[in-house]
Amino acid sequence: MKTLTIILTLSFFSIQLSAQRIVEESMPVSSNQEIRLDFDFADDIFIKAWDKSEVYVKATVNINEGKDNNKFKFISRKGFGYISIKSEIEDLNKLSTNCRTIIIKNGDTTIINGMGAQINLTFEVFMPPDVELALETINGNIEIKGLTGPMEIETINGEIDLYISSDHKADLSMSTINGTMYTNLDPEFISEKDNMCKVGGDVDTKLNGGGVDIDLETINGTIYLRKAK
Repeated sequence: MKTLTIILTLSFFSIQLSAQRIVEESMPVSSNQEIRLDFDFADDIFIKAWDKSEVYVKATVNINEGKDNNKFKFISRKGFGYISIKSEIEDLNKLSTNCRTIIIKNGDTTIINGMGAQINLTFEVFMPPDVELALETINGNIEIKGLTGPMEIETINGEIDLYISSDHKADLSMSTINGTMYTNLDPEFISEKDNMCKVGGDVDTKLNGGGVDIDLETINGTIYLRKAK
């Protein structure tokens, strides 16, 4: 039985991998350019700094169990003072398929049958640490590590998780409607008596006297401002 379970698990994992497609895009970038990223649909977006003068984006794509992976593509542009990379799913309104959603809550199972596109997208981004970043997504959790430049991060349904050094100088603006803001830094806007969290609303403050602009916005999501290790 154990052998059978292992075989079945490995087979399922193999099927999952075969349904995925990797799509990559890279562009050279200079310190005086802004990087604009627009990923409408995402499960997770991971952004990290590196020491190359280029931005590199890798998308792991699974649309309708791999049947429509070829509909995904990147559109890149270079403008005056910026470069942009946008994700696009061609013929999205034609990709609906029969889908089943299983919800298990408090021991009860609910099965919902309907029509829709099954879209699973994960993005990994590597970019120079001090270049300005603007990122927009509709659905996606965002994690950012190692960046020191200005940034404007917006998501509608997703969390924002930003790691910065404790001595980072920034003019910080954070906003969430249906979420909470947490930090393990020591900013004045969140006190220890509130368990280092603030529920909903807007925050505008200066970190270490102020510096680069950092703007974090989500509607349905939590914002984490963490001390980088």
